[in-house]
Amino acid sequence: MDTSFESKLTLEQQFFKESNQTPEAVKLVIAAFKKQHALSGLANILAKQEGYPVWDKSQVHINKPLQVSNLNGEGQNEETLVFTPIVPQDSNFCKWFLF
Repeated sequence: MDTSFESKLTLEQQFFKESNQTPEAVKLVIAAFKKQHALSGLANILAKQEGYPVWDKSQVHINKPLQVSNLNGEGQNEETLVFTPIVPQDSNFCKWFLF
């Protein structure tokens, strides 16, 4: 992770940094993390203990719709998985994936 520019950002700005190429599914995950962070400080804890997510390198996998039955009849349910690499500060290697 290039930290020359990023070191000037706050921890929260660096943690939630995204670009124009960030897929919509990843933006939804970021929004969910922002809500959780507002309640518990999750970004601070994760960044300090494990590293920062590299949202632009996330892999998005959409499974084919499944036929499900519900009270209103049958419907389709699509499952989306987002795998985001976590990279420690001042490192160029992925420590683990967030999904």
